[in-house]
Amino acid sequence: MLLEGKVLTMNPHQPCAEAIAVKGNRITSVGTNKTVSLLIGKETKVIRLNGKTVLPGFIDTHIHVSDFGKLLTWLNLENAKSIKEIQSCLSQRIKQIAKGKWIIGRGWNQDHLAEKRMPTRFDLDAFSPDNPVVLYHQSGQVCVVNSRALELANVNQQANAGVEKNPQTGERTGILRDEATNLFGK
Repeated sequence: MLLEGKVLTMNPHQPCAEAIAVKGNRITSVGTNKTVSLLIGKETKVIRLNGKTVLPGFIDTHIHVSDFGKLLTWLNLENAKSIKEIQSCLSQRIKQIAKGKWIIGRGWNQDHLAEKRMPTRFDLDAFSPDNPVVLYHQSGQVCVVNSRALELANVNQQANAGVEKNPQTGERTGILRDEATNLFGK
């Protein structure tokens, strides 16, 4: 039994209450101190809240709340319809931040782009030679980075699993897959 509190019920018909009765693992009553007190028996444990607030339980359904918060600060490319639009978004972000600061984005999908191909480091380098850039695919399993990001993450021409290379030249395209996308976490 919880008495003398401020109970936020999340029920629009009774948004606040003073007390809660609990039997086993179930809430059996929510209301005023007077009405809930009528349910007190000999063995009832009573906790006086002294005006403290009680909130409904919060359940983490494995959504990584802090990660989601970070995503909200990233460049949103979900609606990009071309690589030119991605470049335009990148150009706008560069105007808002200091030279050398990381730019992180998310949400692009080559199937939605007019070019029907993934952007490459060359597409990003043209607009951001000084700021390292990491743009995650909507799947989260692929990203494209610019040359500055490759340099800072020490991704060289050697064989790195998941680092895509041009089949003709052997040059890094800036597209990284699976575990290689984690090279930029630091």
